[in-house]
Amino acid sequence: MIIRTINSQGTISNRGSIIYSAPTGSTGYIDNIKFNNNKDENYTLSLYRYISNSRSKVLVYKYELSAGDMIDDVQPYQIKGGDHLYAIANSEVVFTINGTESITPR
Repeated sequence: MIIRTINSQGTISNRGSIIYSAPTGSTGYIDNIKFNNNKDENYTLSLYRYISNSRSKVLVYKYELSAGDMIDDVQPYQIKGGDHLYAIANSEVVFTINGTESITPR
C-alpha cells in the first residue's frame, strides 16, 4: 500500500468545483477543509459528497456566511475511489484541503 499526502488549494466557482476526487483503487482520508471568502460580501457555501456506485449527490452542509467568515471543517471524511467532494458558492471562495490517500498497487 502506498500512502500519499493530500494538500491542495483552489478557488470554487459559482457553478461548483470538485475539491477532492479519490482515484480508482484508492481511498482518501480528508482531515481538514478550510473555506475563505476573499471578497467583502456575504456568501452561501454548500458542500456535497458524490457517491459513484449509487450515482448520488448528498448535501453535507450549507451555510449562509457574512463577509470575512471562514469555515474550518475538521470533520473527517473517507472518500472511496470514484467518489468526490464538490462545493458550490455564490461568491469567489478559496479552499484548502488536507489529508492522506492510500493507494493499493495493482
